[in-house]
Amino acid sequence: MKPGTSRARLALFLAFYLLAAAWALWVFVRRPGMDAYDKARFGDTIHGRAWRPFVGRVLVPWTVRAVMAVVPDGAEAAVGNLVRQGVVPGENPGYVDEYPFEFAVTAALLLLCLVGFALALRRLAGVTLGVTGWRRDVVPVPALVLLPCMYIYMNYVYDFPALFLFTLGLLMVAERRRAAFLAVFAVGCLNKETTILLSLVWFLQFRKRVSWRRLLADLGLQVLLWLGIRGGIVLLYRDRPGEMLEWWHLSRNLAIPSKILAQLRGRPFGQIVRQRGANFLALLAGVAVLASLRKAPVFLKRAFWIVVPLVVLMFFFGFFDELRDLYEFYPVAVLVLWSGALRLLRPRAGLEPSTR
Repeated sequence: MKPGTSRARLALFLAFYLLAAAWALWVFVRRPGMDAYDKARFGDTIHGRAWRPFVGRVLVPWTVRAVMAVVPDGAEAAVGNLVRQGVVPGENPGYVDEYPFEFAVTAALLLLCLVGFALALRRLAGVTLGVTGWRRDVVPVPALVLLPCMYIYMNYVYDFPALFLFTLGLLMVAERRRAAFLAVFAVGCLNKETTILLSLVWFLQFRKRVSWRRLLADLGLQVLLWLGIRGGIVLLYRDRPGEMLEWWHLSRNLAIPSKILAQLRGRPFGQIVRQRGANFLALLAGVAVLASLRKAPVFLKRAFWIVVPLVVLMFFFGFFDELRDLYEFYPVAVLVLWSGALRLLRPRAGLEPSTR
């Protein structure tokens, strides 16, 4: 393909990525929005007043406050007025009107994270699946469009950065770029403590490729980075109310099966879909992912193991039916599904030419 044609195609898909990202963000800020939990209200999160552990996910809040510190008051007021007047289609949620400039900066950051996720996923698809051209370019589009299925109960400002940075971290592992990986890892630690799961992928990917001495040195550096960054944040916000982990979710999670059965009993099908449609879609997607996993590329099989600690963490410290807890696993699931689809379309084609 001629370079001009390739650039034109990429520009077209970038436009698709931006539109799909804008759609995902528009739904994100409205249903259920970023202000649904009283311990992590939007304004409290941005200004460091949220409860632990939410106050410790500092990447977006610190960035927003840094922007506020350098932007002149007049420009801040002008942007705030534009947001209050409804530059985004639809009626503004209350927290948008209360913190308009903070919302504008946060929304811009989240949009950049979504586009970054699309570009990282596109490249990761090329590295792991061996796809090129439009087959690689199209991979992020449904991944972005279907993101609203993950929005159950509440959203947080650190969700999309976690999705982007974890996908980028996976790409750095697949491309064996140690220095770049450490930079992404460090930034990810500022955003969320689950960044440490990238170390599991690193271990599984390199345990038979490098000496144990080198592997342990790499993992030791990652653990020290994680402990230093996360430990510093814990100390910084040690006086905030709350716990480092919300351990009280276990009793609720144990009751979920009976709750779902009660909701299904005697309800019209349409009402069931509205109440639990995202969970049923996730269940079907999970079955499809497992069906595709056996012949998936080796790197994706290794990265798939992060779902085990994520599910354990969800069960004890989160809502077991809250899909947003699986953002770190989302790019892996997407690419495993694509690998299954590609094998159906071209069963004799080999995948993953460069990451075995």
